[in-house]
Amino acid sequence: MGTITSNGRSDRAARAAVGVAALGRRIHDHRTAQGLSLQEFATLAGVAAPALSALERGEGATSLSTLFAAADALGVPVRSFVSVGETSADAAPPPPVGDHAPAVPAAVAEPPSSDPASPAERAPRTFADLRKGALADRSFDSLPQFAVAAVMEARYSVAAIARVFRVPAWKLQGWVDEKTASDPAAHRR
Repeated sequence: MGTITSNGRSDRAARAAVGVAALGRRIHDHRTAQGLSLQEFATLAGVAAPALSALERGEGATSLSTLFAAADALGVPVRSFVSVGETSADAAPPPPVGDHAPAVPAAVAEPPSSDPASPAERAPRTFADLRKGALADRSFDSLPQFAVAAVMEARYSVAAIARVFRVPAWKLQGWVDEKTASDPAAHRR
């Protein structure tokens, strides 16, 4: 097996500890790049704040379900937390949040215009934030319809809206894709 080092740990355990520390730093970098506090992150992920704090510090082990919950809360793929070959998790900080948002149709992804219906500079954090601008005085039959309108009409990112609605970004992206496929007018927006 592995060779025992002077402090009693095997080479394999030492490499694993370095990998866990890099994973934790990467998660921390994603969280802080999105401006989330540890408590906000824990709430979105549905994981206890102390567990996420320990993970970010590279302490202990974690489960795959915790990694997937963290990725969903941040709107990024799990693979963005790990290193493979030359693309080490230590290599570079994550790109800005918008680069991690799942792809949306070109009509939806174009930058917001300067008209009053365009979203604010800061991503919404509450439903009240969404009730301004393009979605003011609107009612929706369901939360998925509200979320899709926030992406397609108010032009917020999928990741930002997924955080507000506390749904996985992939699920919201699916709703947006369904709406785009079923509504020819959505292609022209």
